[in-house]
Amino acid sequence: MRDQKFISELFLENSQFILVGLTGRTGSGCTTTANILEEKKPNFPEVNNLSGFYSGLDVNRYEIAKNSQRKTGIVFTRLKLAI
Repeated sequence: MRDQKFISELFLENSQFILVGLTGRTGSGCTTTANILEEKKPNFPEVNNLSGFYSGLDVNRYEIAKNSQRKTGIVFTRLKLAI
């Protein structure tokens, strides 16, 4: 119940932050992504080094996310809730 109250209060302040939800199966890359986003100077892999993981529009989305983070310099903080 305490976590629900915390989340509700957090959403009331949504103009003060960006909330990114990462979900996926074990081995899907969520932890790796979170680690990259928490770095002051993230080291995003070049898309051509990702062994064909992305294709089509996903390549564009990856590049947009990478470039956006580099321009804004936002450093993310991980919130991990136990359910």
